[in-house]
Amino acid sequence: PLFGWLNENGGKTKIVRRSVQEAIDEYLAIKNLRQQRKSTIDRARVGLQSLTDVVGKTRPVSILNDKDIDKWFEKCNEKGHSPNTMACNRAKIVDFLNHCYRKEWIKKEIYFPTIANTQKEIKCVNEDLFKNIMALDSLDEHFKRSFFFYISTGCRRAEPFKGDLIGSKLRITCDTSKSKTTRYVNLNPRLMEILIEMRERADFQIAKYGYKPRSIKMRYTKEFKKACRAIGVEDIHLHHLRNSYIIIRCAI
Repeated sequence: PLFGWLNENGGKTKIVRRSVQEAIDEYLAIKNLRQQRKSTIDRARVGLQSLTDVVGKTRPVSILNDKDIDKWFEKCNEKGHSPNTMACNRAKIVDFLNHCYRKEWIKKEIYFPTIANTQKEIKCVNEDLFKNIMALDSLDEHFKRSFFFYISTGCRRAEPFKGDLIGSKLRITCDTSKSKTTRYVNLNPRLMEILIEMRERADFQIAKYGYKPRSIKMRYTKEFKKACRAIGVEDIHLHHLRNSYIIIRCAI
């Protein structure tokens, strides 16, 4: 509250209510102070925007209630959001609401039902499909070698470029790993040669053409998708090479 007697000119006592957007800004600032990843904070911001799209930014956070969640579901369904998109945004909103409750910005816990049908089929690149990709005349040899690297190491798209080379191992640190744990990838001479080739290609394109690192990494995704389409496959992506690696390791 702001009291009138604190004002030199007098005036009426008024209650200052924290708006939803102000609460979100404070919440994200705390995440930043805790040194959470920029990508994590950005994803939280996207999820919370789906909330402000429904309740507005200026509404007092203290009066949020269960009905707002019902409206959120209606809005998501109108936009045709998939269950997985809704579940991802829900997780960010629930964390925010719990933070508001702990701070006593809201006095009552808000019930937010879980999202059904969020299980995805685990897809992989089987041996025949991979052979057909590698046999394509239209696919550059560099990308063939790179796809072999991904399926042989289980690396995510960016990890070959971000990891540290230590002897014959690629160290993926907790700072860059999606799982937030440090792990080591063993490299035989062939995989080491491919990794060096991928990094040198990226360095050359940055130095000569000014390409952004993200666009260089995205090229591998696009080339893999193009190769899949060339053999008549639409629902397989570069990340599925990682799934294939896991299945191969389990079989071994």
